[in-house]
Amino acid sequence: MLGLSSSLLRGVGAFLVVFAAFVAVAGTRAPLAVIAANFGWAAGSIVAAIAGWGSPETVGTVWIVLQAITVGAFAELGLLGVRRARA
Repeated sequence: MLGLSSSLLRGVGAFLVVFAAFVAVAGTRAPLAVIAANFGWAAGSIVAAIAGWGSPETVGTVWIVLQAITVGAFAELGLLGVRRARA
């Protein structure tokens, strides 16, 4: 439906499992690292959508952009939380 290959989706899924472990470990110790990783994911996703990496269908491109916006919003909320905690 998204027009992305199953091998690409498996690779991204495997990366996300590793990333979840990173968040579980670093989330309470180094929240800025998790926030930076989320901003990086969001930016990389936008670049991937613009470049058409993986040759997604239109629905796939829309999905990539929507999840990038969502992850970017979570990163921004995390940054806001860190700023408020330090104030």
